[in-house]
Amino acid sequence: MRLSDLNGKEVINLTDGSKLGVLFYPEADLDLRLGQLSSFKMTSGRWPFRQERIIPWKAVRKISTDVLLVELAAETGEEG
Repeated sequence: MRLSDLNGKEVINLTDGSKLGVLFYPEADLDLRLGQLSSFKMTSGRWPFRQERIIPWKAVRKISTDVLLVELAAETGEEG
């Protein structure tokens, strides 16, 4: 799977069922020592109300054709 394959997928938090937004041109953070994807940045909203959220790769639970399911703590936005 390529990072560009995530483009346009809706992100849903399994912890509380909330919709976090839709991925548009996600940016990856790579751990070069391990050669693995460690997290990606999700940008939502339009300027000047743009918000960025870092989603750890280990929080990703399922990737389907149109949805990315993640498990994040509801209040802190960190992995749960």
